[in-house]
Amino acid sequence: MRELTSNQLAFVEAYAGDIKAAAEAVGMSYDYARQLITKPHIVAAIRKRDSERIRPFIMSRQDRQKFWTDVALDKEQAMRDRLRAAELLGKSEADFTDRVEHSGTITYTMEWDDNDAE
Repeated sequence: MRELTSNQLAFVEAYAGDIKAAAEAVGMSYDYARQLITKPHIVAAIRKRDSERIRPFIMSRQDRQKFWTDVALDKEQAMRDRLRAAELLGKSEADFTDRVEHSGTITYTMEWDDNDAE
């Protein structure tokens, strides 16, 4: 990824979805900020910043599955909590799928006007 200038880095840090507010916060023109937001390396820097800020607060799928497993196996937990954890773990692994069978005939009619094709 390209190195960001100090001006670009300031914009990336200030950007929170509003180009005009970010431009004003760092003292750059709105037109220049609009150009910046179209640059792939700027967009990548904003996404990277967001993922680094948010990541520590969000459990990954693996984290959730480990948590549910720990609760389900912990005999100190209430049985309802253990059962709920086991259910959520099973759902995350698609253990419970609905099977729908259909028997019968489906009839449909299509109509069109040949004059519309012209």
